[in-house]
Amino acid sequence: MRRSATLWVQLVFLAVFVVTAVWVALLRPPAERPAPPRAAGGDARARCEARGDWWDEQDGVCAVPMPITTLTHRPAPH
Repeated sequence: MRRSATLWVQLVFLAVFVVTAVWVALLRPPAERPAPPRAAGGDARARCEARGDWWDEQDGVCAVPMPITTLTHRPAPH
């Protein structure tokens, strides 16, 4: 009994998926994270918090807070 072409196509896609998954998991080198830029002179955390922004201690990054209403485009609750 001959196997249908559909089964062969499924097997080819399965093989491509397995090879890709192995390549992504094992063979690809890990991405290097660049060091976060540090501010020259002065206390970066104090300057960040003085502007009303948020300081991320783990990454050493000053982040600007964004209200959730900006993302959802819904009016703020009163």
